[in-house]
Amino acid sequence: MPSDFAAFLREPLTVTVVGVRFRIPYRPAGAWAIGLNRLNVLAALLAEDADRERIGDLVLEYPQAVDDLRRESCRILGESAGRKWWEAARLLSTSSSTEVLGRLVLSGVDPWNRSLGEWCAATYAW
Repeated sequence: MPSDFAAFLREPLTVTVVGVRFRIPYRPAGAWAIGLNRLNVLAALLAEDADRERIGDLVLEYPQAVDDLRRESCRILGESAGRKWWEAARLLSTSSSTEVLGRLVLSGVDPWNRSLGEWCAATYAW
């Protein structure tokens, strides 16, 4: 269950890669689900184009950037869902299965109109 009301927020997130801070804009659950198959770079995938390019440059320039990016990706996944990152990842993965996704969509829940936290809550409730 969500630990607080973070799941309802649609505020931008901030990640830090080798000391450089980046703003990640609100993205609906559908965007998180698409990026989940590349969890290690999820934060970069959700960033604006210019920031995504800069993050890529940092990864090429600094060996530590890969670890920072993975850590920050997991952190914002959990923060945005209001859960532990691995719980959010599991719920997102489960929601992508044909049966669960079909039931959620037929019940009127749209991953492009819901926050990650709302989508995880709907999946958990199912």
